[in-house]
Amino acid sequence: MCVEAYRVCQASLTCASVSGPSALKSPSAMRLKPFLAALLYVLFAAHASNASGVFDGCPRFRDHYVAVYVAGRVHKFWFSGNASQPINLFEEFFDLYKSSPRPEFHKRAHLLLGYDNDILAVRFEVPDVWDKNVAYLPAVPENVSIIQIDLHEESGINIPLKTYKEGVVVPHDTITFFNDVLYFGNKSISTLDPSEPGYNDHLEHVPGRVYDITHDFGFEQPVWLDPKEKLIGVLEGNRIYRIEMKPRDKIRKIGNTYTHYREHARIKSNDGVTTDVFPKKMSFDNIRGGYYEEYCSYYAFKINSCLIAFGPKHLFHHIVVVPDVAAWRTDVRYVEADSLYMWK
Repeated sequence: MCVEAYRVCQASLTCASVSGPSALKSPSAMRLKPFLAALLYVLFAAHASNASGVFDGCPRFRDHYVAVYVAGRVHKFWFSGNASQPINLFEEFFDLYKSSPRPEFHKRAHLLLGYDNDILAVRFEVPDVWDKNVAYLPAVPENVSIIQIDLHEESGINIPLKTYKEGVVVPHDTITFFNDVLYFGNKSISTLDPSEPGYNDHLEHVPGRVYDITHDFGFEQPVWLDPKEKLIGVLEGNRIYRIEMKPRDKIRKIGNTYTHYREHARIKSNDGVTTDVFPKKMSFDNIRGGYYEEYCSYYAFKINSCLIAFGPKHLFHHIVVVPDVAAWRTDVRYVEADSLYMWK
């Protein structure tokens, strides 16, 4: 079962979380397992794109947030800037929904950062299959059927921009945004006037390109990327990558004492991986000795070489990194393809 789901902690260690600036002093701050963060840190280092393979630059992203879309809602989680404490998305997700009788897992969205730190949610759905207390939840497929586009303002107001009754099927990796134009597949709309197609005079968009909302340079997937890595965003010249972390082949001993949920519901991905998620009641069972096996495939997310977040891939296919200082429309700059910006 997935490590996150059980919240396994060595009895001799203190578990911490990073859900907000004040969380480090609160009881809820004791949840993120140091050994798990360290494990992800070590595993992820092998995938770091910089030559040294060492994570650096995390302090510069302190007070940034990671936004995800779960069960029909946008959630933002604070990043401490500590390279050894990436955001455990599953832990945050669990805390939000552990008391919910039936979360709407099938409601998904591909998020994009907008101006003024607004967030665009391109909504779609995956199959919703429940069997008593068990949710069988497929991972997000390559092609999704867009049913609605919403604008979630930083102020908390949610504005529906456009609805597609029949759905628009596009590869989710072609969804991107620049200068008030939302691109998806071969289509586009103006986010200022969703009834009109969107276009930018200063660029010729090619599906699959990724934009920084302050620059008109379209980023292609780097040819040197490992096949498990994918460029999913650019923030002020800083690249955001998604890396697939496969289940480990070996059984790893964590410690002499484990704590896990004895009764739980399950999520099952479409590749047959089952994840323990929602305990039916908060009962614990201590197991002394023995081993713990990792089954889950994860996505780890990094900005440049900084590991910022991770979570089960069938729950978190995409993230948005929200900066501490918002970009405005007046910040948009038009650069030449050979600008030093593209090599930042």
